Amino acid sequence: MKLLIDAGNTNIKFAKFENHRCSELPQSSFMSLIKDADVIVIAKVKEYSLFIDVESKAKEYDVPVIFPKVEPISFGVTCGYKNVKHLGIDRWLGVLAATISYPNRPLIVVDSGTAMTIDFVLPNKTHIGGWITPGLTLMKNSIVERAPLVFVNNNIDDERIGTDTPSALLNGCLFSLVGTIDKAREEIRRQLSDNEKNNILIVLTGGDRGKIARLLTCDYVENKFLIFEGLSLFS
Repeated sequence: MKLLIDAGNTNIKFAKFENHRCSELPQSSFMSLIKDADVIVIAKVKEYSLFIDVESKAKEYDVPVIFPKVEPISFGVTCGYKNVKHLGIDRWLGVLAATISYPNRPLIVVDSGTAMTIDFVLPNKTHIGGWITPGLTLMKNSIVERAPLVFVNNNIDDERIGTDTPSALLNGCLFSLVGTIDKAREEIRRQLSDNEKNNILIVLTGGDRGKIARLLTCDYVENKFLIFEGLSLFS
């Protein structure tokens, strides 16, 4: 059994990987399972005090702890960044997992969290770089903070064209993100042969993936566990 931690900019998520399946865990269950783990794999984009507790308990039970790093080539996938240290490990794990799970296709890997990150992968397992834009909540909040007459309502009706301010704000932000993904499809098509252009797959992960997915008109999959699947590659 592998224990996995996805420590992002805002949230820390825990999971176990066993019998080729991921399942999320509360922190308390994660800590109680350390004694039975084969390995603990942690993706960190910043330091958390929790890591000290995890490493201490892992040492007590002689369980190795791995912090994966971005490499120029991992699992046959080539990184597109000139300086690989500048690519977030969470993005790299998503690229690795998507490339292995959905092979031989042009991929656009979209992680919609605090920021929305987009990474481009060619069918030959070459990551060619990506984009970063504010995520849904960050985008909404940045407008609300600067426009006193604009406000949010978490119980608004599901409508594509807003008939009140909260709906107009939500859908304006959502369609901005969807428009960015559509533009990403145009960009990757420039890199592809005619036979590959109709085989592009959008791989969605992150907390806002569902909101974005319902507005897409192209081929996509949702993968809640994409980053965990990337972590599970390491042992």
